[in-house]
Amino acid sequence: MILAIDSGNSAMKGVIFDEEGVLQSKILNKLTVNKVKTIIEESKIERLLISDSGNKTKELIELASEINLKYLVINALSDLPIKLDYQKGQLGADRISAILGTCQKDFKQSALCVTFGTCITYNCIQFDAITNDYIFVGGAITPGKTLRAKSMYQFTSALPLVEVENNEEVTFPAKHTLGNIKSGILIGIQLEVEGFYNLFHAQYPDSKLVYTGGYAHQIALLTKNMNPLVDDYLLFNGLYRFLQFNKDE
Repeated sequence: MILAIDSGNSAMKGVIFDEEGVLQSKILNKLTVNKVKTIIEESKIERLLISDSGNKTKELIELASEINLKYLVINALSDLPIKLDYQKGQLGADRISAILGTCQKDFKQSALCVTFGTCITYNCIQFDAITNDYIFVGGAITPGKTLRAKSMYQFTSALPLVEVENNEEVTFPAKHTLGNIKSGILIGIQLEVEGFYNLFHAQYPDSKLVYTGGYAHQIALLTKNMNPLVDDYLLFNGLYRFLQFNKDE
């Protein structure tokens, strides 16, 4: 069995694959290093895959070394099974994993992969129909839901700190301050996503739109006219694709 872990900025989560890449668990949320150790023991894990995006990677590597467990870490300097038109060493592991997960779907089309987490990342993937290659050509990063809420609270004197739940619906125009903030956050993200997709679609008319991340389903409802594909396991499938590429490691 293989345990794939996203060691992210705000939380650590994972899934279990078998050797053929078939999922053997739902997403395991709110992981700690101790919980990871328990999962390894109880599920007879033989290899650890780590997306190095947070501050727990060192502890996970130490754990794997301590119990003599094979591990593989994906980071900005990793060799990848796709082409990058991007400055070497600057692409985050979480973005790499999501990009690989999108390419794994093999749409034979260009795709905009949007990840919804602490930050929102827009990842532009070009498909070359002549060479059959996928090429990451760049993208954009903006603040996520929580960062937007915290920034308004921290950098103003009167606005309260709000939390926009993943199942929350908003209206515009809102009639009170809390509603205004929540509408500004959610509808602002909606319009931002639509704007970036329109820019991407103008360059790559025959393209797909893919979402993943903590509030991907919420934004998908707001942007359903664009027919996004939501995949909660996209990053983990990308990690498994990375393992396939490094099968001799």
